[in-house]
Amino acid sequence: MATNNAHLRDEDEKEDDPLRGGGDISGKRACKGKMVNVNKDLLVVLGRDLMLKVLSYLDARSTAVCLLISRGWHAVASADRLWTSKCEELWHGKAHIPRMSRAQGLSKLTAYSLSIMDSKRTRITKDDLCDHAWEFHYTREVPEYWQNLDPFWTGTVPVMHRYFHPDGSQTADPGDKVWGGHESSYSIVTTLGGVEGKVMQHYVRINRWPEMSVHRKHDWSWGMSNIIFSYSSIPDALKEGGTGPIIEALKAIGVTEVVLAINYQPEVMLNFLKDFESKLGIKITCSQETEPLGTAGPLALARDKLVDGSGKPFFVLNSDVISDYPLKEMIEFHQRHGGEASIMVTKVDEPSKYGVVVMKESTGEVDKFVEKPKLFVGNKINAGIYLLNPSVLDRIELKPTSIEKEVFPKIASEKKLFAMVLPGFWMDIGQPRDYITGLRLYLDSLRKKSSSKLASGPHIVGNVIVDETAKIGEGCLIGPDVAIGPGCVVEAGVRLSRCTVMRGVRIKKHACVSSSIVGWHSTVGRWARIENMTILGEDVHVGDEVYSNGGVVLPHKEIKSSILKPEIVM
Repeated sequence: MATNNAHLRDEDEKEDDPLRGGGDISGKRACKGKMVNVNKDLLVVLGRDLMLKVLSYLDARSTAVCLLISRGWHAVASADRLWTSKCEELWHGKAHIPRMSRAQGLSKLTAYSLSIMDSKRTRITKDDLCDHAWEFHYTREVPEYWQNLDPFWTGTVPVMHRYFHPDGSQTADPGDKVWGGHESSYSIVTTLGGVEGKVMQHYVRINRWPEMSVHRKHDWSWGMSNIIFSYSSIPDALKEGGTGPIIEALKAIGVTEVVLAINYQPEVMLNFLKDFESKLGIKITCSQETEPLGTAGPLALARDKLVDGSGKPFFVLNSDVISDYPLKEMIEFHQRHGGEASIMVTKVDEPSKYGVVVMKESTGEVDKFVEKPKLFVGNKINAGIYLLNPSVLDRIELKPTSIEKEVFPKIASEKKLFAMVLPGFWMDIGQPRDYITGLRLYLDSLRKKSSSKLASGPHIVGNVIVDETAKIGEGCLIGPDVAIGPGCVVEAGVRLSRCTVMRGVRIKKHACVSSSIVGWHSTVGRWARIENMTILGEDVHVGDEVYSNGGVVLPHKEIKSSILKPEIVM
């Protein structure tokens, strides 16, 4: 940690320091027979790049002070390059990042300032309620009969959730026994008093139930409670995800425990995974980072979970890729070559965009890695699927480390790293358009395996997967390449193709959705048309007869007019 040594000077020295306005007004000082100019701007002396490096070691407050020195200093001290890391440090471990600080085109300095301002806010707003999913449970004071219906008290899964909507309503997950399908509304009440307008009361009320007091937690999450029930906002990064195919593939080859490397609260993540854990009969635990550790550091952190004394290898998989996961074949490959580590590689058409793995075709022995080669050296890239001996952990220190750039090259130099060419499909699904492509490849793979997961019927075209709890109306045409999640309602006459419809979505009569993603608990109105890679965030409500051409809509929005060209709706 950098120390500001200026605070350690003696008072006598301060009086003689021309930089502080005292002492030799000529701006020069004798130093071993030489005259040194001490008034010269340090920014001029060191230059922009070196000064940026210096400022990167200062805390945010000290860096902000540098903004006031001059216009030149302001230009350097406000650089995004400098404040990006400070924003990441500020946001690390926080449950909710203020939406306004993520606005497109916003400087990182402004994002940092807005985040600090928002973190000090204790009055909840409608946006706060609607921006988050909420974990709900009864308090200890309620009758035992109510507690027996609540998974929080019975120890069963999944826990109950509540969702607030901009129209003033509140809903629950499909099949919630406590909810019962009744109508529910909410209100936020704030009363001010006195000449200065001091807040006298601030609470949230559900229907006619007793008012709920509001409190803000240290991780920027919200809590609300009264004598009957309690609400806790769920961290942004822990909303429902899509790790299913990976975990299912691991279970199929006999893996008994999966360890998730995460940055946020592991106990909340586990609440989402408990039903998945019980369904597959596989243990799922979390290893939480207190600071970003790169792609190798988390393995060192989870060492106790990965090493059981048997000497058996363990898998490491990136969660943002999808493939056929030929894990059984990978185990056999690993046993045959006898090396220390195995990686999967996949062939690409344009290797110059990636880091290329140079290997011996006959044995799979990895020779070296070449980052974005200008000349052709191969067409195989790292697929993000590894099988490692426990001894690899001895090469990794508990600090930010890249397994691809630091660990694997060393193993390769000792001729102990081998690569297996991935059969079948592979896709990085980190971007929406790639996600839709990955869905198509995954469904094609299921078709080749004659999987029972695929839906069939007169209303199905091509490869379609529909959750058993979803409801499909009459006269619909669904497919190809469609995934429909739990609790969805697709009304009569709807047309769906090349799209994903997530949990709790309602598609109203005669709507058409193609090449798009519809987020959790959203609604698409009657005769609406959604296409061209439209992305609807959680709890977005598209009006009747509205057209969206590539719109990207942030959560908890109501769209009443058409989006005629690709744009972001905040």
